[in-house]
Amino acid sequence: MKTILALLCLLLLSGPGQAQQAALAFEPTTWTTAMQKAQQLQRPVFVYAYSPGCHFCQQMEKTTLRNAALATYYNTAFVSVKVDVTVDTAFARRYDINGFPTYLYFDSAGQPLHRSSGEKPAAAFIADAQAAFQPQTAFYALQRQYQAGNRSPDLLYRYSQALNSSNQRRNPQAQVLTEYLATQSALQLKSEKNIRYLFEQYSAPTDEYIIRHQADFAPYFPAAVVQKRAYRILAARAFDAGKQTSGEAFRTVQELAHTQFADTAQAGHTARINFWEGRRDWLRYAQATRRYSLLASPDPYTLRKSATYLYHFGEEQGPERQQQALQEILAVLPVLLQAERSYESLLLCARLEHQAHRLAPARQLAEEALAIAPQHHETGEEAQTLLAALPAR
Repeated sequence: MKTILALLCLLLLSGPGQAQQAALAFEPTTWTTAMQKAQQLQRPVFVYAYSPGCHFCQQMEKTTLRNAALATYYNTAFVSVKVDVTVDTAFARRYDINGFPTYLYFDSAGQPLHRSSGEKPAAAFIADAQAAFQPQTAFYALQRQYQAGNRSPDLLYRYSQALNSSNQRRNPQAQVLTEYLATQSALQLKSEKNIRYLFEQYSAPTDEYIIRHQADFAPYFPAAVVQKRAYRILAARAFDAGKQTSGEAFRTVQELAHTQFADTAQAGHTARINFWEGRRDWLRYAQATRRYSLLASPDPYTLRKSATYLYHFGEEQGPERQQQALQEILAVLPVLLQAERSYESLLLCARLEHQAHRLAPARQLAEEALAIAPQHHETGEEAQTLLAALPAR
């Protein structure tokens, strides 16, 4: 291992010119055959669990997995194999894989050591491999300690961090986080270590703390970043409330909107939009978005998302309500285009105008989208397709 690390350091210092000359080498065989080779060589196994349509998998394969230092480290230390979990569904079930890409590390006997997930740079990917051999960081070592009854603050802290990127369906992260938070006093929770830790986690207990203690995060994160996170939490809570038959959950969301945000109007509108999204009531969703667009500074992301969802799902409630919803969302489009006149937004607006049978505005917007496509590194194919579907002038 020391030899591998020394070689790794040399490669990292050798400059960017070498970074594209190698790639992580996967065994051109099945998981079972790769395990047999690992046993013969007495090497650990790295499994790259992916889906062909996964955007983040494609990005990893174009960049990180082609890094020369990473390739040398993994090709020397592991037997590596790719598993398409859309084909090998049994593997996905066995190891409880709930997202892509997921990275699994095994010893040469096939016992799981570690797991993580997500798009990441080469240095973080190498750190993942190193974590697999350390009891203080290896996912399955932490899991065994937890299952054996260890509830020390240090173990709960480290295990909840590992769970954050485990990509499991049966993920006890919320429970582990709750147990960790219970070990901390109110003063301890305000420490820089805990504040940064809480902001990195995505679960109900940490979301609850963040949204109710936004001021605690101000010394360590930009105000805009904290605000964005708080609004995303509010939106998610409102969406979940929309899926429930009782109104109690939404009353709690409204209480948050009116007590935990400086701009209560924007927070209230955000909650209502996402509530109707959860209900899949696209007419009320569009109406709520139109009212939101009248605010002084509506978030373009919210406007674009609502327009996109109306385009894709508006027909669910029948043609009459779809057209009513379209009339509401058409009033939002000028506000969206004033904020961002990009190829994506112009094409979206053109498609909505087409759905609403407003052919002249649809053509005008599609032509503008096609004209600016090269500036946005787009082929313009979608705009051309829409123009071809519209009647000639």
